[in-house]
Amino acid sequence: MQRQKLGRSHVYLAGDLETAAGQRQAMAKPDSPAVRLPAEIEVLILAEFIKNPRKSFKQLAQTISRRNNLTVEVRQIDRLFEEHGLKKTIPTKQPQP
Repeated sequence: MQRQKLGRSHVYLAGDLETAAGQRQAMAKPDSPAVRLPAEIEVLILAEFIKNPRKSFKQLAQTISRRNNLTVEVRQIDRLFEEHGLKKTIPTKQPQP
């Protein structure tokens, strides 16, 4: 049996590598409920994005994963922004009067 951290939980996968690979693929499907993040983690993502709007989704995932000892993937962040109609734009400087 294998164990993989997903958000604040752990998912147990088959010990057989081939079966476990299929289970990981099933978890990674965009419409899979296992990919959805708990509200607490979504807040962490949005707060980190507000603090560092220039970071890519990959950088956000790495920072949040490292700081909070949990697994956040790029596709989860992408899905969060898509579900809430958020756009990642690079802030521009305001013209000085």
